[in-house]
Amino acid sequence: MGRIVGIKRFEIHDGDGIRTTVFLKGCPLECRWCHNPECISPKPQLAFLEKKCLDCGECTKICPAHTMKDGKHVYNPGLCTACGKCSPICLGEALRFYGEEISVDDLMPKLLEDRPFFESSGGGVTVSGGEPLMQSEFVKEILTRLKREGINTALDTCGFVPKETMASVIGLADTFLLDIKGFDERKHILATGRPNGIILENLRMLNERGASVEIRIPFVPKYNGDQIDSIGKMLGELTCIKRVKLLPYHDFGNSKYSPIGRTPEVMEIPTEDEIQTALAELRKYGLNVEDGRE
Repeated sequence: MGRIVGIKRFEIHDGDGIRTTVFLKGCPLECRWCHNPECISPKPQLAFLEKKCLDCGECTKICPAHTMKDGKHVYNPGLCTACGKCSPICLGEALRFYGEEISVDDLMPKLLEDRPFFESSGGGVTVSGGEPLMQSEFVKEILTRLKREGINTALDTCGFVPKETMASVIGLADTFLLDIKGFDERKHILATGRPNGIILENLRMLNERGASVEIRIPFVPKYNGDQIDSIGKMLGELTCIKRVKLLPYHDFGNSKYSPIGRTPEVMEIPTEDEIQTALAELRKYGLNVEDGRE
């Protein structure tokens, strides 16, 4: 069994071709710019999207966390046990449950639905998160079964996992989509809450083992704008890097915070000049660099 946030079909930014991406719950990092905050906690969560609420009162019939006052729905998160029972009956889809428990047997048919599109586009299935390797046994079983089916596999990871865990999926993932969020350890801690030593060690191990790696660099000038050159120099010394994507910070995910009781950090979006400068800094090290917005 594993705990997932959701499944997205016809994804084109999570590896080669057309892909189906499954997002797993839980992440060891707390990135200041995270655009999937619902994936951070490993525990199930209920999000209340107040603007979508129809004040129909259906949820009050099954859960004391929901009440009606003067014809208006009132949600008391302190009484919520995150059972998820209210979400399916919400007529306005204002109650969103994150953290469905699902078996590999039940998940596989969903992941294989678009096999013809995988075959025609050179796509496949991407396992993402959060950090999927927090549920490593679940992930290994998914990847193993996909390989048996002849499906291309990609693993989207932050890299902050034990080396033996990362090593256990080499050969099961055709491509590793690895985030590099910073080079300086102190600044990495400020940005993510964790040091980056183990991430860089895992990258070097993937390089030594001949894995195929696509690097993703979230470009957040406040936290790593002065480190792009250092990151590029480090990556230029490796042989496993097939592609580097620069992902300029955006605030599209900020609306996800309030419904789960979080507050996003307000940051400036990088300018076009800053983005082009960062791309040029990376390319001077002979890397195959793409603008992640394209």
